[in-house]
Amino acid sequence: MRLTPALGLLAVLAAGPAFAQSATPIGVAECDDFLTKYDQCLNTNVPAANRAQVGAAVTQMRDSWRQMAQNPQTRPMLGPQCTQMAQQMAQSMSAYNCRF
Repeated sequence: MRLTPALGLLAVLAAGPAFAQSATPIGVAECDDFLTKYDQCLNTNVPAANRAQVGAAVTQMRDSWRQMAQNPQTRPMLGPQCTQMAQQMAQSMSAYNCRF
């Protein structure tokens, strides 16, 4: 059986052990701590079939936080924002036995 390039890529992605996230830290302790714990939970507790869907929202947040961290006017808001998000996600991710 011959795989097309697209099917080959899908096979490789499906075989991967974890939902990949950017290892680049945000640079704000509260955000980096939350994202590390979230990634750990996602990759160990969330069923593989659900990882992309569950991880998509945090991928968008991660990108937004990274941009905010680059701006001296918005950077001070990140610590409290990340702490609040960790509290909210702790509730929704408790279904997967995740603790933040």
